[in-house]
Amino acid sequence: MRHGIDGFRLDHVIGHGMDFWVEFQNALEETNPEAVTIGEAADTPDAMRRCRNRMTSVLDFPPARALRLTFGTGDWSLAELDRFLTLHEHYMKDAPLLTSFLDNHGMDRFLHTAAQNRDALKMAVLCLFKLPAPPVIYYGTELGMSHDHPIGDALVHANMLWNKAEWGKELLEFFRALIAFRRSHIDFMRGVRRRIHLDSAGSVYGCQLTCGSGHLAVLFNLSSESRRIKVKAIEHVFTTAAADGGADAAIIEAEAVRISVRKCRGAYGCHVFHNLINFLQGVTLLPG
Repeated sequence: MRHGIDGFRLDHVIGHGMDFWVEFQNALEETNPEAVTIGEAADTPDAMRRCRNRMTSVLDFPPARALRLTFGTGDWSLAELDRFLTLHEHYMKDAPLLTSFLDNHGMDRFLHTAAQNRDALKMAVLCLFKLPAPPVIYYGTELGMSHDHPIGDALVHANMLWNKAEWGKELLEFFRALIAFRRSHIDFMRGVRRRIHLDSAGSVYGCQLTCGSGHLAVLFNLSSESRRIKVKAIEHVFTTAAADGGADAAIIEAEAVRISVRKCRGAYGCHVFHNLINFLQGVTLLPG
């Protein structure tokens, strides 16, 4: 710490007793009160909650599994994802700060799980970035790194793609735009979340994040066709359409906005009374 290290990512924290981590954290804070510790507690949510006051943050494994089941393999509906997030957020409110992620060194890369479907990756990342927990991106996910066979150290730990010609540039630009959007609207991610739309099949879902007098809507469409959803008080839209030539449409009306979300797409929409944002990408405004 005296050499300028900001903190530690702690592996397998459940391997030690909590008394050890209390002593470790106290010693760390005596050296640097602003030091950060992020623990890998790959265990039950109850075990993760016990890390409170023992370390700064823990990696949040259950949402990673939920996002992979919903957007990667399709084993969960959006209704099941919404129910899980609601219960998980309530149960983990007394936990240390949570750090969210989609894939890491100990599991298949998300694109492998999603059969190399980059639209599915965008949807999962969109959902990841709307969670209050700060997100961590596993190296190369933003470039489209993947593998063809199930998990193996040589595959999951493959060298970073340093050759820019091999980068998924459109995917990288999507990540950059989404990161900028989250930074500009971080208070919404930490605000109150409520469901505003869910179809009977659980394949089209929308939730609203509220902060003060502002609202941010997050929409997902996993159905086989485009859907038009009407939500209130939305002025700007960020979509996963990016640069692929098929922007979702947002129609501003007097009391609401109708957002057309194409199949396998997601969208952010927000209304901020005193700090309106610029359009980021992939949005077409039509006359009301």
